[in-house]
Amino acid sequence: MAAYKIDVSSPGADPMEHKCTCGCVPCAETCCSLDCIERPRFFCGQLLTDQDLTALVDWTRDKLRLNRFRDGWGVVCGFDVRSDPKNRAGVIIGPGYALSCCGDDLVACEDFKLDLSGVCKNQNGPCPPCSKKDGEEETVVNFGGVPVPESQVRRIDLYIAYEEQLADPQTALGRSACKEAAACEYGRVNEGVRVSWLPAIQDVDPWWNAASAWKDKYDQCAELLQQLKGVNDPKNVKATLCRWIDRHPLQEFAFLQNWICQLTDSDALPPELVFWLVQDCRNAFLRCACHACDASSGVPLARVWLHANPDGGRNERCNVLRIDSYPPYRRPLQRDCWPAPFGMVNLGQVIWHTPEEARLILVRLGLQVGVDVEFATLADVSSLWDDGLFALPADSISLRIMKSEFGERVVGVAGAKGPWADIKPPAKIAALKSTAEPADFKKISGIGDKTAAKLTDSGIKTFKQLADASLETLKGLFPALKDDVLNQWKDAARTEAG
Repeated sequence: MAAYKIDVSSPGADPMEHKCTCGCVPCAETCCSLDCIERPRFFCGQLLTDQDLTALVDWTRDKLRLNRFRDGWGVVCGFDVRSDPKNRAGVIIGPGYALSCCGDDLVACEDFKLDLSGVCKNQNGPCPPCSKKDGEEETVVNFGGVPVPESQVRRIDLYIAYEEQLADPQTALGRSACKEAAACEYGRVNEGVRVSWLPAIQDVDPWWNAASAWKDKYDQCAELLQQLKGVNDPKNVKATLCRWIDRHPLQEFAFLQNWICQLTDSDALPPELVFWLVQDCRNAFLRCACHACDASSGVPLARVWLHANPDGGRNERCNVLRIDSYPPYRRPLQRDCWPAPFGMVNLGQVIWHTPEEARLILVRLGLQVGVDVEFATLADVSSLWDDGLFALPADSISLRIMKSEFGERVVGVAGAKGPWADIKPPAKIAALKSTAEPADFKKISGIGDKTAAKLTDSGIKTFKQLADASLETLKGLFPALKDDVLNQWKDAARTEAG
């Protein structure tokens, strides 16, 4: 029987606290990347030991885990979350099969119950919520015909992860051959699951966060255009290009190194050279490298809303109000290569493909392919990166095709959502939109051009709006930043606002 471990005494590890940047090399225990595989070999007359048999088991597991790069990870089937009729503070997780980001199989063959009665105490600590100001009416959240004060609503996200438990203890024989062995050793390993929870960030969509982080990295390839603005001295231009190559080693267009070296002080900067440099960076980013992921939290299953202290008594209790076990709070089986806002498609996967292959990819994605648009010149290099890269399934997509000595290649798409700012972020961020003139957020230490633009695009345009924005809202915009940095921004904005 599979083993189950329920961990609800405290929240699980925050996935934002463990960043996997290890790529394809060994890294921290909570991270999983692409590892080399060594197969044991047996020969006539070999003395088999426990190390040899363990190596055979490890090789088999490592081979099976590779399917996470081919098929992705997430819930394959089952693992439905429903309320527990016998415990108003509990939920029941049904049997199911999922694949962790490390490629481990998560299998449960029967229902198991999860008691969330301790969630309310763990989330707020000894002090009551301080969101309500004196003389201000408290916000009420309606669950059908049941109004609940915002201060009494608890939101958590459930995760399921791989867990092993040793079983079947046996007496170890031949202890003289392996002195480190104990008198009693376990002969089996039960492969089970562990369930944990994290406090949910209200109105933050994890799919939107992943797409935003992907788009930020994609846009970094166009930073060369900004670096070259205002640089008129040919020597400085050449130095800027060389520094760019040092930070972004050429992967496809190696001829650019020679081209830069041949530039003289009297030569004007060819716009084609800038295009190829940025395109080389883009192609390297869009190749969909084998992902490294953090397995500390697990596979997202559902978001749960609870009512804290529903009877108004002194003993804080929790009643389950609602369970949402659908995306974006649940991760179905999918790959990590092309994140997109929920319900949309990432079109980065057709960039630099031939038009014929790009059309096939779009058709497989269920998109309509419209009329092609060709570029006759590369004089305005920056315009090639103005197109949106996220589309709705019903959008009609036109390919922007460039003809060069390398043949016809797709350099952009038209018909998708326009600039990233046009894609609506979560509701709470959208509610902050204003027609006020944007403030100069760069006055705040740590905020540059891109960060200021992202704040403005999300609707945060004044210092007062930044100061009043909730920490959850800012975490949704900048998931990689720590709370103390965001709080420093809020404090500085409050000072600027007077």
